[in-house]
Amino acid sequence: LARRTKNNPVLIGEPGVATTDLTPKGMIFVRGEYWTASSDENISKGTEVEVVSVSRMTLKVRRKQEV
Repeated sequence: LARRTKNNPVLIGEPGVATTDLTPKGMIFVRGEYWTASSDENISKGTEVEVVSVSRMTLKVRRKQEV
């Protein structure tokens, strides 16, 4: 399991799924754990997301980018 520390590079770039609507805050599931998350845009429950940064116990995410 990932350690919960500020700007944990282990989590940055990790994929996850929004388990609630992020408007702009909500919950996501990433690496086997539920996390509080925020986003600059509204993200619907069930949407795949990507972690872009970590601040205390909150992950900043965006919609997963198609490659």
